[in-house]
Amino acid sequence: MRERHRAVKSANATLFALVTSVFSYALMQTMVVPAVGLLQHFFYLALPAYAQLKPGPAGIGFGATVTVSGLLMLPGALILLPTGTAVGKLAERFGPRRPAVLGFAVAVAGSALLALAHASMWEHLIFYTVVGAGSGLVMASLPKLIGDLVPLARTGVAAAPFAVRHAHGREPERVQQARA
Repeated sequence: MRERHRAVKSANATLFALVTSVFSYALMQTMVVPAVGLLQHFFYLALPAYAQLKPGPAGIGFGATVTVSGLLMLPGALILLPTGTAVGKLAERFGPRRPAVLGFAVAVAGSALLALAHASMWEHLIFYTVVGAGSGLVMASLPKLIGDLVPLARTGVAAAPFAVRHAHGREPERVQQARA
């Protein structure tokens, strides 16, 4: 009877671990990755559009050219490389989850600052750079976190939805050729 009790406990622990990992993976794929992607794409669309608006009586917009509005986005894009590269060292020291959590916090802080203070171009430059730093940390952390949630043999299958969601909006070359 005691052996059966141990076997049931072991089976329950295994089932709990499986359900927890599946839930974590599902949460990561259905909420975290799209949230980061939506945040990035919101800024890719909203900031240049805002910068190009002609200033009106409400004081919204800068009347910037397409070039200037693109240059406003440049620091946020350039910061992605060093922050993404730093994730490896941060993950070695603090574990793989902390850079992702830090990245979310930084991106949310930059977003909040931009929502509260957006009257001048320098605010856009600085606060979008903060958002870009957070995005770099998150996007570099997620593949490792997703890979840790599944068995080694399933890592490619698990990472594929992340890659597709991360690159959404880009059609595969074969689809483009088929339409031509």
